[in-house]
Amino acid sequence: MLRYILKRLLWLIPILLGVSILIFTIMYFSTGDPARIMLGSMATEEQLEEAREEMGLNKGFVEQYLDFLNGVIHLDLGTSYVSKQDVFSEIMTRAPYTIRVAVISLFLSIIIGVPLGIVSAVNQYSWKDNLAMLISMVFVSMPNFWVAMLLVLLFSLQLGWLPAVGVSSWTCYIMPCIAVSLAGAATFSRQTRSSMLEVIRQDYIVTARAKGVKENKVIMKHALKNALIPIITVIGGRVGNMLGGALIAETVFSIPGMGVYILNAINNRDYPVVRGTALVICIWFSVCMLAVDIVYALVDPRIRSQFARKKR
Repeated sequence: MLRYILKRLLWLIPILLGVSILIFTIMYFSTGDPARIMLGSMATEEQLEEAREEMGLNKGFVEQYLDFLNGVIHLDLGTSYVSKQDVFSEIMTRAPYTIRVAVISLFLSIIIGVPLGIVSAVNQYSWKDNLAMLISMVFVSMPNFWVAMLLVLLFSLQLGWLPAVGVSSWTCYIMPCIAVSLAGAATFSRQTRSSMLEVIRQDYIVTARAKGVKENKVIMKHALKNALIPIITVIGGRVGNMLGGALIAETVFSIPGMGVYILNAINNRDYPVVRGTALVICIWFSVCMLAVDIVYALVDPRIRSQFARKKR
């Protein structure tokens, strides 16, 4: 098991290195002059040249990338061109809001989608199955930002039950988390139904029922356990979508997380902020996928036995 985890950890190094090169290259060749955006259209050429020199924009591509990589190794993502604040400190201040929305949304998606998929599979072609799949189809078709605005119109403007913006209390997270979680719940429901239908037709499920095992035990202990691998795969893939949805929800609900931070940075051509935030998001996604791989090994004994044989 330890060998398996170490192998996955080592794979993170080339992945993050490749992502850092991609992010830096895109920002380097993007249009727009950060110096002119900062100083305005009335700035002289001498002022612009001085600003570019101060921000290191006059260096070559390789030299700029090596400076960026050296800063990443030392947890120094640079200084914002606009606010003059340390990017790493700003991200660490804002990241908890984004991660909180993403994690709560993922949890809601699982506790709603997986049971819904189980009920749908057990009652295949019944009205329960049709209703569950209809709900899933509706949820998966609705964009996060559109759901978020509908929730604001209904629960904030019309009913006045929930605050529309800010993070002053726990109630401020209700609508953002719901808006982000609905599409995930629909995806988990459809995948759970598909996986469960494949498993419950297997011979060992028929044998368990023939032996008189209670139906709840057959479904939860035998069928669900063996249907988890595809479900875990989908959950891992949705981590990135949940994080992206959290960034969108932050913009709609004015949550001071990384979404608003990176959006303003893109508009202002604030390269250090864009590069640093994108890299942190990539690290978060990579760590989540590592956790999914570890869960694979815990759920599937074939993976553990494979590395155990290699060790011997």
